[in-house]
Amino acid sequence: MVLVPDVTGEKPFGFLAANNPIPVMGHNIAKLVLAAVDNSKQKGWLYHLLSGVIYELKGQRTDILTTITQASNKPAIRIWEKAGFSLGFVSHVYSYSGQ
Repeated sequence: MVLVPDVTGEKPFGFLAANNPIPVMGHNIAKLVLAAVDNSKQKGWLYHLLSGVIYELKGQRTDILTTITQASNKPAIRIWEKAGFSLGFVSHVYSYSGQ
């Protein structure tokens, strides 16, 4: 599913995409896939979209909702935590080129 802001007189300036829940080991699990919102248009819309997705997924009997973001994306982490998410872990990927 994809939610977009619906603001009168404004073209869409963001979106939040999520998977519908699937059964895994007795739990219905869904994932937030991708989010992008231009805050220069209007503030607070990522949280509004996230709330809408959570509401919709609760209606689909979702037990667990997961997401990922970059560890440096503190604004996104704050919004996820405001909505009730807990930071599970952080990983780093290193690469090396001998050239």
